[in-house]
Amino acid sequence: MKKYILISLSILISLFACDKDEADRPYARIRTLGVQNINANGVAISAEIYDASKLNIEDHGFVYNIKSSSLPENSDENTHFESYFEKESLGSKNGDGIFETTLTRNLIKDTTYTAKAYVFSNGITTYGESIEFESMGGSHPVIKSFYPDTVGYGETVTITGDNFSFQSHFNNVNFNEVKATIISNNDSILKVIFPIGLSKRRCPINITVGDKTTYSSDSITIAAPLIDSISRIEILSGDFISVHGKFFTGITEVLVGNRVAQEFSWRSNSVDSIISFRIPGYIPAGKIPISFKFLNDSITYPNTFISILPTIDSFTPKKLWLDSIVTVRGTHLKKINYLGLISGNHPITLTDTLATLKINEVPTSRKVRGYYNGNQIESADSIIWKQPSGTSFSVDNAKNNEMVYLYGDHFVYGLDVYFGETKATTYYISKNKLQVYIPEIPSGTYNPSFKYKYSSKVIDPTIKSEASISIPQIKILDVQPRIIKRGDAITVTVENANLNGIVSLSVGNSGCSITKGSSNVITGRISYERKIKPNPLVSVSIGGQKVQFDQPLQLIEPWDIIPSSDLTLDNGLHASHPNGEIIITKGDNTSQKYIQQHSGNNNWKVIAPITIDSWTYNMLQYNNTLYFPTYNSNHGYHLKSFSLSTKTESVTDTISIGVPEFSFIISNKLYVGNTKKMECYNLNTKLWESKTKLPTTQYNVKSPIVFTIGSKAYLAFHTYMQGNSSYTEHNEFWVYDSLNNSWSQLAEIPAKIYEESTVSYYNDKFYLFARGYQDDRTFWEYSPNENIWRKLFPPTGGHSNFISFVENNELYFGARTYFGDDKYILDLNKIHYSDIENY
Repeated sequence: MKKYILISLSILISLFACDKDEADRPYARIRTLGVQNINANGVAISAEIYDASKLNIEDHGFVYNIKSSSLPENSDENTHFESYFEKESLGSKNGDGIFETTLTRNLIKDTTYTAKAYVFSNGITTYGESIEFESMGGSHPVIKSFYPDTVGYGETVTITGDNFSFQSHFNNVNFNEVKATIISNNDSILKVIFPIGLSKRRCPINITVGDKTTYSSDSITIAAPLIDSISRIEILSGDFISVHGKFFTGITEVLVGNRVAQEFSWRSNSVDSIISFRIPGYIPAGKIPISFKFLNDSITYPNTFISILPTIDSFTPKKLWLDSIVTVRGTHLKKINYLGLISGNHPITLTDTLATLKINEVPTSRKVRGYYNGNQIESADSIIWKQPSGTSFSVDNAKNNEMVYLYGDHFVYGLDVYFGETKATTYYISKNKLQVYIPEIPSGTYNPSFKYKYSSKVIDPTIKSEASISIPQIKILDVQPRIIKRGDAITVTVENANLNGIVSLSVGNSGCSITKGSSNVITGRISYERKIKPNPLVSVSIGGQKVQFDQPLQLIEPWDIIPSSDLTLDNGLHASHPNGEIIITKGDNTSQKYIQQHSGNNNWKVIAPITIDSWTYNMLQYNNTLYFPTYNSNHGYHLKSFSLSTKTESVTDTISIGVPEFSFIISNKLYVGNTKKMECYNLNTKLWESKTKLPTTQYNVKSPIVFTIGSKAYLAFHTYMQGNSSYTEHNEFWVYDSLNNSWSQLAEIPAKIYEESTVSYYNDKFYLFARGYQDDRTFWEYSPNENIWRKLFPPTGGHSNFISFVENNELYFGARTYFGDDKYILDLNKIHYSDIENY
């Protein structure tokens, strides 16, 4: 049942009282009855027209507004002020009667509105009474269409739909949240100016009326920039360009080809938009597009420009030499970088069509050239350079490394003289004279050629000089002595040799160190280490010539050189044994180690594989067992053993002193020590006992040599070096007496023991092989009873992992030698004890 808000009784009484007077009025009357069904979608409102039975009702309906805003009071306001309130027109009707409608447009929730009915007849609008209601909301605006669908900034967009507000300030039109300016509006049409400030080319429209917002289902597209004219079509890098057109707002970057234009700017006037920019560098020749970064899009206009290249059309004169002035003609010459014949040489004068160059050094090019945008621009013609020519030398004959003068013409600074393919050291004196040092070349007659030391193609290296010089053949006149052994000094007399250059001397396959060279005499020393074959020949290399003395020398070699074994020693670990010397070797897999025993003549047999730690300090032998002071992360410092009888290995005991820097066996006791402690291990009782430590002041024991005889152990170790290039090595030499547990210091030993050493014992004497810091390898005999050292003739062999032992009255020395391809061999020499005394 409908419920109406009734007009007050007093008003009705007044109306009835006036009915008779008003019956003759020529316009309709209206009363606002009330509202009903207020909900979230709108409010139903009704009114009644009366005194209009004979009138034609042209329009009727309702006007409403927020309570604080005004409503029209007369016919004029209804006609001319429709943009100040909301109007719901229901159109024409006949006669009296009650009518109703639902107000839905521009109703804001929880807001009080004022409404009243109106009727228009005979040109007069009359209004009913005002009523109030509180809104619970209304309908959303409806977007039916918009045009155009592609629009430029500042153009008008027309939007049609429903539920727009007559009041413009209640309509908010946005394009991607950028607000547009409304220029006209009613309840079904909005006209707006398309705004500036969007970030994307396509965007929906959203309209808010009151507190209700609606988005369009389709997006509007921002029109691409339109180019009307360009200041120039033919372009070069660096040109400043202006482009006229429309819709340039939103351009953030200009690209010419694929290069970003510089100095980009935008402005507009009442007619069009203008953008300006500078053509970037490194654009290719030919048709070039222009592209705009426009909002979130990239728009390309192909074949907009024609990129042209500068040209070098001609130059004069063609025949050139230093200080020549060259005139160059062409187009856009100012655009060419490094224009000229020489890199870094700038023109004297320069315009777009004319340049002058001064030739102040040898050109690097045969053509006048330069660079533009990565393109090499060059002349069609080539220059003709006056070539250097040699006419004579200051002498007819010269030795290697001898200084001579070369005379000729058109010499320049930086000119090199070549004898065949060999470059001579050359100094420029003048255009007619060069100072030349004869290079190390074979004997013969030479006509030199010329090359410019810097990058240049103008000097022809194939042109031979007319100047000629002869290099005589070197000859060996004499060699002394004719009977030699390793380590001997040797003197060679030569002819036609200049010894100021590189000189090498060899005896057979062994090189010699050069100790002295005069004008025609070379003095050297034969190496101790290299094996020399019998009847060696002496050869000399001086510069580019090598000559051999035709008479062989007689070689004296006290050591027997045994054929090498394909073995790799492991850190020089070895120990004497009655059945043959024992060594530790590495297999092809270097983590696998083997115990091997000598069976004569550098033949070795494998006893067993062994697992040995990387930090193994020594190998000692007692009875039929090997002992190794060693270290690993599982056991720390410990004593490891290997039984030759059972071929088993085990950890014998822990070493408590720290690093076992030296170790030795006397009787049945194994001693380990360093500069802080010394202990001995009884190999029978398996017990440790503290002993007197080594009374040195040194921090540690470096490169120790230990040998024992009876109840005494001898220990020598490196301490320090003196000097700069030629070092003096120092050491300490001690003897330990196990009977009274005491140390005594002896005089320094004469051997250099910085790197490698090995000791063997025979007939109450010790034999020491040692190598110093500067690779000095020596062989010594030591008599402990007299405390006397005697230097002996050393064996040949390698430089590391020394071993030595005595078998059958013969002293053996071995060392590891590199054999190439990451392979090593064991070199072994031997000498009979009776022969030692003879050398």
